[in-house]
Amino acid sequence: MPRRCVEHSTKYVLATDLDGTLIGCKQSLKNLNQIIEKQRSNILLIYITGRTFSSAWQLVQSETLLIPDILISDVGTEIHLAPNFIRNAGWEIKIGSKWKIAEIRTLLSNIKNLKPQPIHPKFRLSYLTESADFAKVLSEIYKLKRELQIPIEIVPSLGHLIDILPEGAGKGPALQFVQSNFGIAEKQIFVCGDSGNDYSMFIHGFQGIVVGNACSDFKQQLDSIRTCIYFSKAHYAAGILEGLKTYGLIY
Repeated sequence: MPRRCVEHSTKYVLATDLDGTLIGCKQSLKNLNQIIEKQRSNILLIYITGRTFSSAWQLVQSETLLIPDILISDVGTEIHLAPNFIRNAGWEIKIGSKWKIAEIRTLLSNIKNLKPQPIHPKFRLSYLTESADFAKVLSEIYKLKRELQIPIEIVPSLGHLIDILPEGAGKGPALQFVQSNFGIAEKQIFVCGDSGNDYSMFIHGFQGIVVGNACSDFKQQLDSIRTCIYFSKAHYAAGILEGLKTYGLIY
Protein backbone atom coordinates (compact mmCIF):
# COMPACT_ATOMS: atom_id res chain seq x y z
CA MET A 1 0.00 0.00 0.00
CA PRO A 2 1.53 3.36 -0.97
CA ARG A 3 2.22 5.89 1.75
CA ARG A 4 0.32 9.16 1.53
CA CYS A 5 1.69 12.65 1.99
CA VAL A 6 -0.04 14.75 4.63
CA GLU A 7 -2.51 17.10 2.97
CA HIS A 8 -3.68 20.44 4.35
CA SER A 9 -7.33 20.14 3.29
CA THR A 10 -9.51 17.48 4.84
CA LYS A 11 -13.11 16.93 5.86
CA TYR A 12 -12.21 15.53 9.27
CA VAL A 13 -9.38 14.07 11.31
CA LEU A 14 -9.67 10.60 12.84
CA ALA A 15 -7.10 10.31 15.63
CA THR A 16 -7.25 6.91 17.29
CA ASP A 17 -5.36 5.00 19.92
CA LEU A 18 -4.25 1.53 18.79
CA ASP A 19 -4.25 -1.18 21.49
CA GLY A 20 -7.69 -1.70 22.99
CA THR A 21 -9.29 0.94 20.76
CA LEU A 22 -8.67 0.34 17.06
CA ILE A 23 -7.23 -3.13 17.65
CA GLY A 24 -9.00 -5.95 19.44
CA CYS A 25 -11.40 -7.49 16.91
CA LYS A 26 -10.10 -8.38 13.46
CA GLN A 27 -13.48 -8.42 11.73
CA SER A 28 -14.60 -5.02 13.01
CA LEU A 29 -11.17 -3.61 12.14
CA LYS A 30 -11.53 -4.94 8.60
CA ASN A 31 -15.00 -3.38 8.32
CA LEU A 32 -13.77 0.01 9.55
CA ASN A 33 -10.73 -0.06 7.26
CA GLN A 34 -12.93 -0.70 4.23
CA ILE A 35 -15.16 2.26 5.08
CA ILE A 36 -12.21 4.59 5.71
CA GLU A 37 -10.60 3.51 2.43
CA LYS A 38 -13.72 4.60 0.52
CA GLN A 39 -13.57 8.07 2.11
CA ARG A 40 -9.80 8.37 2.42
CA SER A 41 -9.53 11.60 0.44
CA ASN A 42 -11.71 13.27 3.10
CA ILE A 43 -9.94 11.87 6.16
CA LEU A 44 -6.65 12.72 7.82
CA LEU A 45 -5.83 9.47 9.63
CA ILE A 46 -3.72 9.69 12.79
CA TYR A 47 -2.59 6.81 14.98
CA ILE A 48 -1.71 7.99 18.48
CA THR A 49 -0.24 5.40 20.79
CA GLY A 50 1.77 4.68 23.91
CA ARG A 51 3.98 2.34 21.90
CA THR A 52 7.39 3.34 20.63
CA PHE A 53 7.49 4.20 16.93
CA SER A 54 9.18 0.92 15.96
CA SER A 55 6.66 -1.11 17.97
CA ALA A 56 3.74 0.83 16.50
CA TRP A 57 5.04 0.36 12.97
CA GLN A 58 5.40 -3.38 13.53
CA LEU A 59 1.76 -3.38 14.67
CA VAL A 60 0.67 -1.49 11.55
CA GLN A 61 2.24 -4.26 9.48
CA SER A 62 1.22 -7.28 11.56
CA GLU A 63 -2.42 -6.15 11.93
CA THR A 64 -2.65 -4.93 8.31
CA LEU A 65 -3.63 -1.44 9.42
CA LEU A 66 -4.10 1.37 6.94
CA ILE A 67 -0.99 3.51 6.55
CA PRO A 68 -1.64 6.67 8.57
CA ASP A 69 -0.97 10.25 7.54
CA ILE A 70 0.58 10.90 10.95
CA LEU A 71 1.83 8.49 13.61
CA ILE A 72 2.15 9.95 17.11
CA SER A 73 4.06 7.58 19.36
CA ASP A 74 5.40 7.32 22.92
CA VAL A 75 2.31 8.82 24.60
CA GLY A 76 2.45 11.91 22.41
CA THR A 77 6.15 12.74 22.71
CA GLU A 78 7.04 11.93 19.09
CA ILE A 79 5.19 13.05 15.94
CA HIS A 80 5.99 11.30 12.65
CA LEU A 81 4.61 12.66 9.36
CA ALA A 82 4.01 10.68 6.17
CA PRO A 83 5.46 9.78 3.77
CA ASN A 84 8.85 9.24 5.44
CA PHE A 85 7.69 9.28 9.08
CA ILE A 86 10.68 11.26 10.30
CA ARG A 87 10.28 12.73 13.79
CA ASN A 88 9.01 16.31 13.82
CA ALA A 89 11.81 18.51 15.15
CA GLY A 90 9.54 21.45 15.95
CA TRP A 91 7.53 19.41 18.44
CA GLU A 92 10.67 18.08 20.12
CA ILE A 93 12.06 21.60 20.52
CA LYS A 94 8.75 22.69 22.05
CA ILE A 95 8.62 19.95 24.70
CA GLY A 96 12.33 19.43 25.29
CA SER A 97 13.56 22.74 26.69
CA LYS A 98 13.06 21.82 30.37
CA TRP A 99 13.37 18.04 30.07
CA LYS A 100 16.26 16.72 32.17
CA ILE A 101 15.73 12.99 31.85
CA ALA A 102 18.76 11.82 33.84
CA GLU A 103 17.91 14.02 36.83
CA ILE A 104 14.26 12.98 36.77
CA ARG A 105 15.17 9.29 36.51
CA THR A 106 17.43 9.64 39.56
CA LEU A 107 14.71 11.32 41.61
CA LEU A 108 12.17 8.64 40.72
CA SER A 109 14.60 5.82 41.54
CA ASN A 110 14.01 6.55 45.23
CA ILE A 111 10.33 5.65 45.02
CA LYS A 112 9.71 2.12 46.25
CA ASN A 113 7.86 -0.36 43.99
CA LEU A 114 8.27 1.81 40.88
CA LYS A 115 9.86 -0.42 38.23
CA PRO A 116 11.40 1.03 35.03
CA GLN A 117 10.26 -0.47 31.74
CA PRO A 118 13.04 -1.60 29.36
CA ILE A 119 12.44 1.10 26.74
CA HIS A 120 14.45 4.28 26.30
CA PRO A 121 12.68 7.00 24.28
CA LYS A 122 14.19 10.47 24.34
CA PHE A 123 11.24 12.24 25.97
CA ARG A 124 9.61 9.61 28.14
CA LEU A 125 10.23 7.55 31.25
CA SER A 126 7.98 4.49 31.57
CA TYR A 127 7.29 2.53 34.72
CA LEU A 128 5.33 -0.45 36.01
CA THR A 129 3.96 -1.04 39.46
CA GLU A 130 1.79 -3.69 41.04
CA SER A 131 -1.91 -2.84 41.09
CA ALA A 132 -1.91 -2.97 44.90
CA ASP A 133 0.86 -0.34 45.04
CA PHE A 134 -0.44 1.86 42.22
CA ALA A 135 -2.29 4.54 44.20
CA LYS A 136 0.48 4.94 46.78
CA VAL A 137 3.24 5.11 44.18
CA LEU A 138 1.29 7.61 42.09
CA SER A 139 0.69 9.77 45.15
CA GLU A 140 4.42 9.80 45.92
CA ILE A 141 5.26 10.90 42.37
CA TYR A 142 2.75 13.75 42.52
CA LYS A 143 4.15 14.77 45.91
CA LEU A 144 7.70 14.77 44.53
CA LYS A 145 6.62 16.85 41.54
CA ARG A 146 4.85 19.36 43.76
CA GLU A 147 7.57 19.72 46.39
CA LEU A 148 10.47 20.00 43.93
CA GLN A 149 8.45 21.79 41.22
CA ILE A 150 9.60 19.30 38.58
CA PRO A 151 8.36 20.28 35.08
CA ILE A 152 6.79 16.95 34.11
CA GLU A 153 3.48 15.40 33.11
CA ILE A 154 2.40 12.27 34.99
CA VAL A 155 0.29 9.88 32.90
CA PRO A 156 -1.20 6.89 34.76
CA SER A 157 -2.97 4.14 32.84
CA LEU A 158 -4.64 0.75 33.33
CA GLY A 159 -4.02 0.69 37.07
CA HIS A 160 -0.36 -0.33 36.81
CA LEU A 161 1.38 1.82 34.16
CA ILE A 162 2.89 5.26 34.77
CA ASP A 163 4.57 7.42 32.14
CA ILE A 164 6.57 10.54 32.94
CA LEU A 165 6.71 13.08 30.11
CA PRO A 166 8.07 16.60 29.62
CA GLU A 167 5.79 19.37 30.83
CA GLY A 168 3.30 20.19 28.07
CA ALA A 169 3.63 16.83 26.33
CA GLY A 170 1.03 14.09 25.89
CA LYS A 171 -1.41 12.81 23.33
CA GLY A 172 -3.73 15.82 23.57
CA PRO A 173 -0.99 18.46 23.32
CA ALA A 174 0.57 16.60 20.38
CA LEU A 175 -2.77 16.74 18.57
CA GLN A 176 -3.04 20.45 19.35
CA PHE A 177 0.38 20.93 17.77
CA VAL A 178 -0.79 19.11 14.63
CA GLN A 179 -4.02 21.12 14.63
CA SER A 180 -2.12 24.40 14.84
CA ASN A 181 0.41 23.49 12.16
CA PHE A 182 -2.21 22.32 9.66
CA GLY A 183 -4.89 24.90 10.43
CA ILE A 184 -7.53 22.33 11.39
CA ALA A 185 -10.62 23.37 13.35
CA GLU A 186 -11.32 21.64 16.68
CA LYS A 187 -14.72 20.47 15.44
CA GLN A 188 -13.01 18.57 12.60
CA ILE A 189 -10.95 16.41 14.97
CA PHE A 190 -12.43 13.16 16.31
CA VAL A 191 -10.42 11.31 18.94
CA CYS A 192 -10.87 7.69 20.01
CA GLY A 193 -9.57 6.00 23.14
CA ASP A 194 -10.06 3.43 25.87
CA SER A 195 -7.76 4.14 28.83
CA GLY A 196 -5.89 6.64 30.99
CA ASN A 197 -3.11 7.70 28.64
CA ASP A 198 -5.82 8.81 26.17
CA TYR A 199 -7.35 11.24 28.68
CA SER A 200 -5.56 14.37 27.45
CA MET A 201 -7.07 13.91 23.97
CA PHE A 202 -10.55 14.43 25.43
CA ILE A 203 -10.02 17.71 27.30
CA HIS A 204 -9.01 20.06 24.48
CA GLY A 205 -12.34 20.57 22.74
CA PHE A 206 -12.05 17.76 20.20
CA GLN A 207 -15.00 15.47 19.45
CA GLY A 208 -14.58 12.23 21.39
CA ILE A 209 -15.42 8.57 20.91
CA VAL A 210 -14.90 6.19 23.83
CA VAL A 211 -15.13 2.55 22.77
CA GLY A 212 -17.46 0.25 24.70
CA ASN A 213 -14.65 -1.87 26.14
CA ALA A 214 -12.93 1.17 27.72
CA CYS A 215 -11.80 0.95 31.34
CA SER A 216 -14.54 1.89 33.80
CA ASP A 217 -12.19 4.29 35.64
CA PHE A 218 -11.47 6.05 32.35
CA LYS A 219 -15.18 6.46 31.63
CA GLN A 220 -15.70 7.94 35.09
CA GLN A 221 -12.83 10.38 34.51
CA LEU A 222 -14.54 11.64 31.38
CA ASP A 223 -18.05 11.75 32.79
CA SER A 224 -17.92 15.44 33.71
CA ILE A 225 -17.00 16.49 30.15
CA ARG A 226 -19.19 14.06 28.26
CA THR A 227 -21.02 16.83 26.35
CA CYS A 228 -18.50 16.46 23.51
CA ILE A 229 -17.89 12.74 23.98
CA TYR A 230 -19.83 9.80 22.60
CA PHE A 231 -19.68 6.59 24.65
CA SER A 232 -20.07 3.69 22.23
CA LYS A 233 -21.73 0.44 23.19
CA ALA A 234 -19.73 -1.55 20.63
CA HIS A 235 -16.15 -2.58 21.33
CA TYR A 236 -12.85 -1.81 19.59
CA ALA A 237 -13.07 -0.73 15.92
CA ALA A 238 -16.83 -1.36 15.92
CA GLY A 239 -17.08 1.24 18.69
CA ILE A 240 -15.18 3.75 16.54
CA LEU A 241 -17.53 3.04 13.64
CA GLU A 242 -20.57 3.46 15.91
CA GLY A 243 -19.25 6.83 17.04
CA LEU A 244 -18.50 8.04 13.52
CA LYS A 245 -22.03 7.10 12.46
CA THR A 246 -23.49 8.92 15.46
CA TYR A 247 -21.56 12.07 14.54
CA GLY A 248 -22.94 11.78 11.01
CA LEU A 249 -19.57 11.21 9.35
CA ILE A 250 -20.39 7.77 7.98
CA TYR A 251 -23.75 6.57 6.71
